[in-house]
Amino acid sequence: MADLTRELDGDFTLEQTTKACEVEQDGGFQLQSIEFGTKPVGGLVLPINKAEFMAKAIGRFKHLLFVELGANDSETIRNQKQAEGWAAIGKTTKIHIQAKQTAVLVFGKK
Repeated sequence: MADLTRELDGDFTLEQTTKACEVEQDGGFQLQSIEFGTKPVGGLVLPINKAEFMAKAIGRFKHLLFVELGANDSETIRNQKQAEGWAAIGKTTKIHIQAKQTAVLVFGKK
């Protein structure tokens, strides 16, 4: 169960989504998961990303990295990023990037 849940704009770019999650982490939380969703607003259905965080005052990730999967193999990317010192956060997930569902891998680094 998450200690903090935030709805992020599904129209954000990959970089904007990453920065929005990093800002939440500055408050003493660490990203636990993120997934796409929708939110009804005034008769419209808007794309959102639901980010869940756990409280972690010490030792949390300072930096996040969202990698668009595309046609790449997730294990290859995961191994490459772990060799660079990044820790995987969850498994491959789909989020909205500029209102399009996109498969991404999420990593954190202290």
